[in-house]
Amino acid sequence: MVVEPRGGNWKVVFSSQAWEQQQALVSACGTELGWYGIGHTSTEDHLIYVEEIYVPQQQVNATRCVLDAEHVENVVLWGHSHVRMACSPSAQDQTTWKGYSEALPFGEYQPFAMIILNKMGDVYMRLATEHYDVVNPPYEVENSELSWAQEQLLKVTPLLPKVKKSSYNYKDYPKYKY
Repeated sequence: MVVEPRGGNWKVVFSSQAWEQQQALVSACGTELGWYGIGHTSTEDHLIYVEEIYVPQQQVNATRCVLDAEHVENVVLWGHSHVRMACSPSAQDQTTWKGYSEALPFGEYQPFAMIILNKMGDVYMRLATEHYDVVNPPYEVENSELSWAQEQLLKVTPLLPKVKKSSYNYKDYPKYKY
């Protein structure tokens, strides 16, 4: 697999609902949290289309989220927040990404993306296809008819009960500063 900054002419397109739902989740939660993007891919158009966001059951804290294993159909994106930290992937993010990308059914040619967001509005994205591992691929968000605040109220409230806060030992995270 070739690692490229913008290889293969692939692009990720978010519905306005999916994009604003991610932003609202990050804004509303003071810990890391994770989600899946549900959608479809088009090999002809070289795009991953994220239609909606699904939040699985998970255990979270300030620097980590552990998503429960659930079978979810049409997952095209794994996303999570870094709260107020940089969106650069951590060692754990790299390990998780490797696990997702190596498990992809490339015989069916199913591209997959990762996104990391934070409260400062930073974005990191990565995309795997049969031939490419693309760092920060181009992406776009479709226009929204509702304001961001309206989307936040409609989309986030039903999702947050699935996020359960857990504690952790600060000794395990000596390099993180808050």
